[in-house]
Amino acid sequence: MSRRLRRVAMVLLGAVLLGTVGLSLGSWYGGRGVTAPSDDQTRTVMARLLPGAVPVDSGRIVHDRDHVWP
Repeated sequence: MSRRLRRVAMVLLGAVLLGTVGLSLGSWYGGRGVTAPSDDQTRTVMARLLPGAVPVDSGRIVHDRDHVWP
């Protein structure tokens, strides 16, 4: 290998390794103390994001012009 190609390969390998370590540490740090949301919190957020959606377990049937959604 030429000296320039070897340098480029080492820089790329270092960037990949540093990125992997950064992702691992970021994932660990970001996930500390996080708890799963309750059902009420989940339904509230989903109602804000998808205002016309019907939960699957609601038992309602929504009739569309072309489709019948159970």
